[in-house]
Amino acid sequence: MLAMFWDDLNPATGGSVYYYNDGTRLIVEFESINHYSNGSAYTMQAHLYPNGKIEYHYLTVTGTTDSGTIGMQNADGADGLMAAYNAAYVQDNLAVRFAAVTPWLSTAPNSGSLAAGASVDVDAVFSAAGLCGSHFDANLHVVSNDALNGDVVVPVGLDLTGAPDIMVDAATLDLGQVFLSAQGDLDLTVSNNGCADLTISAVAADHADFGWVATVPQVIAAGASLVIPVSFTPALAGPISGILTLTSDDPNNPVLTVNLTGEGLEAGEVAVNPTTVYQVVNLEGTATQTVTVTNNGLGDLNFSIPSPDMYSKHLAEMEPVKPIAYQAGVKGAKDEDFGVAPLGSGGPDLYGYKWVDSDEPGGPMFGWIDISATGTAAMTTGDDSNLGPFPIGFPFEFYGNTFTDFRVSSNGFISFTSSATAFTNTALPNSSSPVNMIAPFWDDLSLSAAGSGDIYYEMIHGDLIVMYDNVMPYSGASSGAGPFSFEVILSPTGRITMQYLTVGAVAASHTVGIQDGTGTIGLQVAYNAAYLHDNMVVEIRTPIDWLAVSPLVGTVPAGGSLDLAVDFNAAGLAVGLHDGQFLVLSDDPATPSVPVPATLEVSDLSAVGDDLLPRAVALDQNVPNPFNPMTDIKFSLPKASRVELRVYDVRGALVRNLISGEMAAGHHTQVWMGRDDQGQDVPSGVYFYRLQLDEEVLTRRMTLLK
Repeated sequence: MLAMFWDDLNPATGGSVYYYNDGTRLIVEFESINHYSNGSAYTMQAHLYPNGKIEYHYLTVTGTTDSGTIGMQNADGADGLMAAYNAAYVQDNLAVRFAAVTPWLSTAPNSGSLAAGASVDVDAVFSAAGLCGSHFDANLHVVSNDALNGDVVVPVGLDLTGAPDIMVDAATLDLGQVFLSAQGDLDLTVSNNGCADLTISAVAADHADFGWVATVPQVIAAGASLVIPVSFTPALAGPISGILTLTSDDPNNPVLTVNLTGEGLEAGEVAVNPTTVYQVVNLEGTATQTVTVTNNGLGDLNFSIPSPDMYSKHLAEMEPVKPIAYQAGVKGAKDEDFGVAPLGSGGPDLYGYKWVDSDEPGGPMFGWIDISATGTAAMTTGDDSNLGPFPIGFPFEFYGNTFTDFRVSSNGFISFTSSATAFTNTALPNSSSPVNMIAPFWDDLSLSAAGSGDIYYEMIHGDLIVMYDNVMPYSGASSGAGPFSFEVILSPTGRITMQYLTVGAVAASHTVGIQDGTGTIGLQVAYNAAYLHDNMVVEIRTPIDWLAVSPLVGTVPAGGSLDLAVDFNAAGLAVGLHDGQFLVLSDDPATPSVPVPATLEVSDLSAVGDDLLPRAVALDQNVPNPFNPMTDIKFSLPKASRVELRVYDVRGALVRNLISGEMAAGHHTQVWMGRDDQGQDVPSGVYFYRLQLDEEVLTRRMTLLK
């Protein structure tokens, strides 16, 4: 046992324990470890060296210092060495060293007999082999059958003059292949294995393409080391070699050399044409365009293309979203905020997620999975509680990240990362709300309320089920009478299903939806709206991969070119614009990444005589979005209809009535200037525009940024 401070410590209440090998020693660090009972905290390290030396280092010790043991003992507890036991010994910036001393004193002869009046010379033999230090003391015992002086002690001392000993971690540094005018780097570690300070007086390289960073003279203490960064900047193509010379005061090796090697390479120079692609495809159709990668450099160009991003180019051009300060409501108070009444389907969000419910034609079918008798209890009591992590059972992809664990909140949501317990629900997305969140029924719920049930999870047929079983609201005034039974089903395909067995006469004060890890992208199904009902399903579908590029890797010789096939597939996509991009990554040192924005416009056209008319009602995403101060809203009518096109704010209040009346069949564009019905400019924020004709209603979201 090695005991830096053997006492009742508890890392579970604070602090961490780390270990690291820096090449010369093993370091074990206890950082800010709390005492179990008295509130003391300790930051300390143990250093273990290859030669058997052990050091304890104490950075900070606060509170009690007289209740621990400092020392070590062997495997059977029969031998040990103690520095302190229940004594006020350790203090800030204290170091304690334990080292086995190499035997340096011997005698010859070791025994003998002397006649009366006789004498004999005993040689005391001193050996400095393996020693590192300045002065050593010992006692020489002459043990005999002398009745009065059976043990004569002779003090012995050794003064040792130490010397430095220079060592390097590599006799040759190969800095590899580096493009001309670029730089490659490697570290050289210089160690002092001697018993005195080592002074590096000079560092030099015999080839101009090799460099180093070191201040000389440089002193390296005994047992310490110095890292010297070595660089390679080739001026010509081909193999290059050199020698790095270190001059020191090591008496046995005053000039030490290290071989340096590297190879200069001509670089490729990437060019991509065209730099953007735009494709119009009819519903469910496909198309392919060609993008050419050209190498204008003198060396080979190696490229690769990661999976394309289906994203909003408008979002990418935005400034970072400033978090909205989360304001918790009054516990138990009625929620006075209200939202837009949801439809039977919606989306996509800026990542591509869409949702559809069981009330929509072709929507998912309700099929409750009861795990109350077989599942594992994740939470059985608590108000404003968050527990976890719990295993998902498979890698689950969510907004481009993969998760294997989840957490549950008593307030009707699960998260893959957040331990937040927010009881005041908000519209989504919201950067101050719990992130990486799936919210089947985010509201102020309580498992501690009278009659409330529990939260369970279980793997069923490869899916994860998280069930809220008869959970009660904290207050019926804010959330409805309860109890509520609902569940989330996560599938390995990325599909998210929310089922509602019983919600009763639920109040319009909850949020249903999802949002990503930044709180800037999300899909809202319902916010403070009378939407949910018994035996209902909401299914959130994963983004559609409508953009593909091939080949994904390749090499273009100097002066050559290679064509990429950019494939567009509109299967499953809504009418309108879909934005994305792919990256051409290469080893061009000047331009390692070339983004190629891609836009797919999905149309819904059919031939009627000599005219092209839409086959279905469509509401496109406004362009531009975000916008300031004006934006175009396009929509399509397959036949003449009475149309209402209105703009609402996030509270559901009417902002502007853009169109109200009969309109002919065809494609239409309406401009909104960012003003309300009174002609006043509206503030920045998220707005909803809704197209309604007969029984059909379509809604989309837009953002005004000033």
